[in-house]
Amino acid sequence: MKTINTQQSSLQQPFQVFQVSLDWLSVDKGGRKHIPHTGIYFCTTELLQDEDIASWSIVLKLSQQTPHEAWLWFLFDAQQQVDLGDAFDLMEGARCVGRALVYDILDSTSLSFWYDTCTHCQGQGRLQLCMAERQQRAFLCCDTCYFAYWLSDQIPPEPLNALKTSHHLANLREVQYYRLAEYALNTTIEK
Repeated sequence: MKTINTQQSSLQQPFQVFQVSLDWLSVDKGGRKHIPHTGIYFCTTELLQDEDIASWSIVLKLSQQTPHEAWLWFLFDAQQQVDLGDAFDLMEGARCVGRALVYDILDSTSLSFWYDTCTHCQGQGRLQLCMAERQQRAFLCCDTCYFAYWLSDQIPPEPLNALKTSHHLANLREVQYYRLAEYALNTTIEK
């Protein structure tokens, strides 16, 4: 069961998210033996700040389709201007394992996440990742038939009435903070 208990207001703050293409270095150039293919990947990057090089923790949510595209965001708000075409070195300690090239910049509130198609309505809708505000729990809800159930280990899952539950679509920080990446397999962009 995924239970939420603190820091709700700071998790709702919008921030910049960068859609990036990834170029992983080969092993002979210092890269990884096995590149990450899906899910969330944590590493650092180095940015010039006040004439000094500063190391920043970054997060990549890798594309389900290819390990060469991802969403990138800073784990902590960086005081750095990022523009289209900027490139980041992907660092594991002192070792560079790849590069990320920014090709789109979004506000985090324009992203929503969904798990799979809904079997309740024969695949007509998508099971969106939502957060119940009063219960402080994550759940999946179909965007077509509104069939919903709590995220838990219970089989079959415990249903709920999403139309009577005050909720919002889970944002990127909540997916990261509450470790919901296994349910955020697909991303929808609302521009």
